[in-house]
Amino acid sequence: MKTKYYYLHINEDDGEVARAPLENKIEFVEEILDYSVLPFQFKVEKKCLQDYQSNDLSWILFSKKMYDIFIDYSSNKFKWVSTSILDPILNKNCSYYVFCPLKDIDVLNVNKSIFAGNDFVVKAVFDVAKVKNLKMFFIPGSSFRLVVHEEIKEKIINCKCTGIEFSEVLVK
Repeated sequence: MKTKYYYLHINEDDGEVARAPLENKIEFVEEILDYSVLPFQFKVEKKCLQDYQSNDLSWILFSKKMYDIFIDYSSNKFKWVSTSILDPILNKNCSYYVFCPLKDIDVLNVNKSIFAGNDFVVKAVFDVAKVKNLKMFFIPGSSFRLVVHEEIKEKIINCKCTGIEFSEVLVK
């Protein structure tokens, strides 16, 4: 049986965008790699928080529930940076984690993938030999395009995590 991999999408219909403070000067996830805790807190105005929380910085922002799933699969190729979001419904700070790639992992079938310029991946096709032992990876050159093994997808579904959609990726 062929192993399947899935791209994680934020379900925009389920929640509200968490916003960094206006005075925040950090824009790119690469700028937070020296932090263990972010120097600011995200905020939403009126809706419930999601386990895969959309945000105005386009970072992968996971709830504690998602963190607990993914931490078992993390390696030295990834870093977690803690933060919090003020939940307007519960009126309390909730722990969240920014999931950061530390380096690109060679996973693409370069002959079948489509690129813009020299390195931006427009359509990713993954090499079966390169991904066969991986449970998760980012599309090279991206800090927000995360791909997960079907085992992780099933854990996310079984834990009833919110804010997530999946689409199968090509592996050849």
